[in-house]
Formats: sequence, C-alpha cells, structure tokens
Amino acid sequence: MSSSPSTPWRGPRWRSAVLAIALVLPLVAMPAPDAAAQQEPGQVSLTVSGFTGVIGPGSLRPPTSPSEDAPPIEGPDAPEELVVRALIEHTGGDPLDQLQLIVEVHPAVGSRGGLRSALDGDEGPSSLPSVHPVEIRPDDRLEAGELTGVEVRIPPTDVDWAADGGVHPVRIAVQRGTEVLAETLTAAIWLSELPQQPLLTTALWPLDTPPWRGPGPAYPADVDASLRPGGRLDAVLRSLERFPTAGATVAPSAHLLEDLRDRADGFVRTERLDGGALESRDVEPEAAASRRANDVLQRIRAVVADLPFAPIARPYADADLTALTGDQAVRDLAGELATTGRRRLQQLVERAPDQSSFLLPASTSPEVLDLIPAEVALVPYAAVEGPDTAANPTLPQPVREVRSASGRPLRLLVGDPYVTALLDRPVRDGSILTAQRVLAETAMVFFESPGSQDRALSIHPPEGWAPTAELAGQLLSGLADATWLDLRDATSVATLVGQVDRATLAAPTAPTLSAAQAERLSSAIGDLAAAAAARGQEPQLGGREPAELRDQLLRSTSRWFPAGSGEADALVVDVNTAIDRTLSEVDIASGSQVTLTSDTGTIPVTLQRGEGGPLAVQVEVTSQGRLAWPEGRRSETLVLEEGTTQTVTFETRALSTGTFSVSVRVTDPSGRIELDRTTLSVRSTAISGFALTSIALLVVVLLLAGLLRRRPRRRQLELVK
Repeated sequence: MSSSPSTPWRGPRWRSAVLAIALVLPLVAMPAPDAAAQQEPGQVSLTVSGFTGVIGPGSLRPPTSPSEDAPPIEGPDAPEELVVRALIEHTGGDPLDQLQLIVEVHPAVGSRGGLRSALDGDEGPSSLPSVHPVEIRPDDRLEAGELTGVEVRIPPTDVDWAADGGVHPVRIAVQRGTEVLAETLTAAIWLSELPQQPLLTTALWPLDTPPWRGPGPAYPADVDASLRPGGRLDAVLRSLERFPTAGATVAPSAHLLEDLRDRADGFVRTERLDGGALESRDVEPEAAASRRANDVLQRIRAVVADLPFAPIARPYADADLTALTGDQAVRDLAGELATTGRRRLQQLVERAPDQSSFLLPASTSPEVLDLIPAEVALVPYAAVEGPDTAANPTLPQPVREVRSASGRPLRLLVGDPYVTALLDRPVRDGSILTAQRVLAETAMVFFESPGSQDRALSIHPPEGWAPTAELAGQLLSGLADATWLDLRDATSVATLVGQVDRATLAAPTAPTLSAAQAERLSSAIGDLAAAAAARGQEPQLGGREPAELRDQLLRSTSRWFPAGSGEADALVVDVNTAIDRTLSEVDIASGSQVTLTSDTGTIPVTLQRGEGGPLAVQVEVTSQGRLAWPEGRRSETLVLEEGTTQTVTFETRALSTGTFSVSVRVTDPSGRIELDRTTLSVRSTAISGFALTSIALLVVVLLLAGLLRRRPRRRQLELVK
C-alpha cells in the first residue's frame, strides 16, 4: 500500500526529511559544552530481538476452507505495521545519554544486485529514506554493563511502500546526536496484494555428516558432538520437528543413519592418551552416547514420516562418483554406490524416497548422470557452467536440461548461489536478521518477474550446513509463511516449469580418490570376495562379517575424506588386515626333498592350518618340463579345519634322471590370493620307460646312419666313343 499525498510536503518521505532536519538543527544550535563535561566515547552493542519484516495486505494467506461448500473462514488481518524491537547494551566506557534508536526505511530496490549492494556494499543504501527515531532512556543515562530494550512501531502510512510490492532496505542504528555507535542493515518485504503466481520453490534440508565409523570398527571420541543439544544436526532436526508441515525436502545421509543404528547397540570408542597412543573402550548400550544415537535415529524417522514430501536419496557415503567413473579399476563401483544410497535410505527411515529425484554434489560428470536412478538431479550452482556471481549477473533459470554421456535427458534443479552464500555466512547479526536476509533474497527473485509461471527457486544449503537451532527454526518458519513462495518437492518443481534451457556441466574438480587409491580399493574388493568365498559357511574374516567390511570399503570413497588425508586409506588397510589375519595361518609343512626311485611316483604336499577357522584352499605345482603331471597340476578344493594338517598328493612321471625344482603354491579356490609358497627339490634316480625307448630309438638311428656312411661308392663308367 502506498500513500497519495495531495502536496509534496504531506508525503511520508518529505515528513521524514523534515524530521531529520529537526533532529539535527538543535544539535547545531546548541553551545559547545565545557571540556570537563564532555563524555569519553562509550561503546554499545545492538541486537535486533524482533522484526516484523514481512508486511502488507498480501503477507498472510487466507485460511483454507475444509470443503468447497463450506463458508469461507475469516482469519486474522495481515500485518501492515513495521515493528522493530532492539536490545542495546552498554559494553564499556563512560555512561551515555541522549541516545536514539533510528530506523530508516529506504525505497524498494529494483534488482537482486541492488539489494546486495544496499545491504552488503561498503556504502549501504544511499537513497532518501523514511526516518523514524525513538529515544533510548530519555530521562536517564545508560551505565556501563546495563541492557535496555526499545520498540519502534511504524504505521504503513508513515512509509512510502512500493505500490506493487517490493523489498525495502532498512537501516537500524543507535546514535548519539550524529555519532553512530552501532548499526545493522536488513530489509523489509512489502506485499501490496496476495501473489497470484507464487514462485515454485524447493527448500532442501540436508542431514549430512562425514562417515563416523573408522577402522576397527571404532568411533573417534566426541564424533557425535553435532547430535547434542545445540549441535549442528540437532539444530537442523529441531527445526523440522517444530515445523513439520513447512514444506522442506529432507535429504538424510544413509551412512549417518547406519552409524546411529550401530552406536545405539553399543560401540567401541577410541581415545588418544596423553602420550599419543590410541586406546579402545567399549561403550555399552545403556551409556549416554548410545542412548543419544538411538534417540536421534528415532527423531529422524518420525520427522521423515511426518513431512509432506518424500526424502531425497544421495550416493551412499556421499561417494565421489565422478572419480570412480573416471577410473577403470573401480568404475563398476559407482553404479552400486548410487543405487545403494537409495535402497539403504528406504530401509533405515521406513519411507520410500522420491523415486524421480536424486541429490548430487558440485563435481558431477555426464557419466555419473547415467548411473543415478532418477530423472531430476538437485545440484549446487557450481555443478554447471554459469556467469560469475561476483559481477551480480542475471542468473539463468534454476530448472535446466542436461544430457548424460549416453544421451539420456535429465532435468537439473540448480541451487541459487546467492541464497547458498547467505546460508554459509557466520551468524553475526543474530538469527532474526540472518533469516530475514534470506527471505528478502527469495522475495527479490519473485519481484524480478512476479507474473511468470516458469520461474522457480532451489534453496540449496552448503554441504555441512551448520545453522543454530534458532536460525534454522526462524528460516523454516519464514519460508513456510512466505506468500510469494510455493514450496514443492523437487520433482514437481522440475516438471511444472515448461520452458527450460540447456545446461553444460562444469568441469569436475580434483578427485578425492587418486589412481593409486583406486587400484588399492579395487584389489581389496576382489580379495574380500575371494576370502569370504573361501570361508564357506563361516564367512567371518578377523571376527567381522564380509558385508561390514565391504561397507567399509564403500565408505572409503566418500567425498568427506580430503585427498591425501589418510582416512580413506586407513579404512582399506583395515579390511586388508582382517583378510590377512584370517588367511595367513596356512603353511606348507612338507619337507623340501622328494626322491623318485621309479619313473612314476607321487609328490606329497602337507598343509597345516592354524587359527582362523575352516578355510577352503587349492594347491598348485609347476616344474620346468622334466616332470609330467598325468592327473593335472592343480588339486581339488580342500577344506582345512583350524588346528589340523592335511596332505594332498600329485601323480608325476619323470622324463629323465636328475634333480628338478618344483614350485608349490597354495591359494584360495579362485586362485586370486596366494596363502603360501615353497620350492621342492625332486630327485629322479630311475630311467623311465619313455627314456629307455627314446635311447633305443636313438641307438637304432645312429647305427643306420653309420651303415649308410660305410657303403662303397660305385665307379662311374666311362662311355667308349
């Protein structure tokens, strides 16, 4: 709503100018006080404790009737009065008097760049504002250490609000005369009417964390600090509990839910001692950390069940799919991680995730798009090529079309970079103004094109978003009440926007998985499968289930582990250690000398199994051609029981006399993993039948050759002419 003054001097902007002049003139006309009466500069802090920053006739949705035939329901009137509540604290210096709280309402800005320039620029808003002063303790001084509160109420007729609605920069300051002691900037959103085409919006609410479970398996001490009251995950979760119908789209990490479930049953915690050594301690299910994990898991399940939209899946362990698809050794693993993330999420929260949407990181490749089980991918702004946000450009539409490496069409829902940057800021001005700043940014997206049906917005918090509980609640409540936003699930937003532009994925960033790490990971995956198969009906390796060990290998691909940090390598090494601990107790106990007194015989190989349980093995012999192996060089599969010995024999035939080397190798049934190796010395003292036959044939050949050489030559006859 805007005023229509009959003369310029009756408008709110002119009244404010006159008021400002009236405030300054007495100060100019006052005689200078004596030096002894002058005060030393005092210091104050300003905290905005209340701000009714969304106002106007269109700022409140009318109540919804229970049915079409029911009479309309009368609701409360929309707020039109700008209310500012502030706390002023004297933080040091001499007592202060003649203090005022000044609220300046500036004209509406015309663009998102203009809003950022007004609120984040060095000079702040520069237009002629509407000024509203209130005295702070008019009859008393503010002493050091004291705190006082002030409220300013500004009727709609005292501000020249934008006729069609808009976002107005607001400056709030504590002044003593013309001296500014403290100030802050925010914005008020004025809605002159209820928006008829609200902005299609997806508000992503991530529940993410690095994989906690480390080698052992064990958990580092205090790894669950984010779960405690006021912690990062507790803050995000608490906001969803307070406003379950707000319309947020939650994206929990499946590995987080697994860690919570695991810790709820008791776990092992590692603590570093004073000398630097690590000590492992058992944490019982009744311990506070275990109960806290169970409570948070149940809270997440309850929230997911109550939310209006299904959760969004993401790669298991937040794996670096781009790095995996770029390395032939582990390429097949990427598809498994993409599908495992969705399947595990459904099992853990007991609600099917959105079947059409998937959450991807900034480093995404066309090959990855072929793997995700979805038609819509939610990505941050850095995932696509676009204009540099530092220049305040007009951003492309967030709903974009892209093609996978195979040509499969998908739609991207690209996060708004300016909203993401605001959510990533430290909360310096308090939760109320921080949330209001985000709301103002979303309102400017709407006001730049208020009547368009093909406009959308994706609110995409940064990875590891760490709001306070108060900020998360303020923001979610404000988004739910924003009449210019239509909160929907990601699939609806991506499909309801008709006209979309093509997008090009940005070049992937440096992978978190090096080629050497990928090779080690591939080797460990193959060794784990072979070792588990060799264990047969008792597949535990080092006292751990193969499925648990495989999950640990999958977790080593997480993007949360920086390249070269050693965390991913430690998980792979731990799996290899569990394999070696189980398979290493196999020894060849045969003697090193074998004598064959005949041209045929057997070579015995005795195996000894130590600890580790039953194990299936095979034995393989090789020689340099002086021995034949009529029944083959590889034995049948043997099952070695713990603490036993077993002998396998190989039929052989000596092709000549002498001493020959025979290599003996013990492997798992697949032949992949070598368990032990030795070299036998085989001595043959008898001439074989084959050798005798060969010698006889050689003698006959030599005799015939000699006879042929001794035959007399015939004389050549001469012709008589």
